[in-house]
Amino acid sequence: MRPGLQIIHHPYGTDAPYFSGPDERTPRDPVGGDMVGIGFLTQPGGAADSVRLCWTRNGHPQAPIHGRPVALGTDADRWLCELGVVDGGDTVEYWMVATSD
Repeated sequence: MRPGLQIIHHPYGTDAPYFSGPDERTPRDPVGGDMVGIGFLTQPGGAADSVRLCWTRNGHPQAPIHGRPVALGTDADRWLCELGVVDGGDTVEYWMVATSD
């Protein structure tokens, strides 16, 4: 990993009711039946070659999800990982890993 590589994620974003930021969870407060996406940024742009989201559902490890680039830039790259549909009552914990040559 190159020095200075950062992962930026704010699950609840700025709490703006009509705007979802590129570094937040969508929806912010998922309920059963929702498709959940995890957005995050890596800085500086081009520093990360790949990213993956590691996660657990109800305390059980799940297969890592490789992020797909949504937008690549000089200042930051935007990534998205899709967890899929959650069930009501699920407890999900996640963290991101970024790698670089």
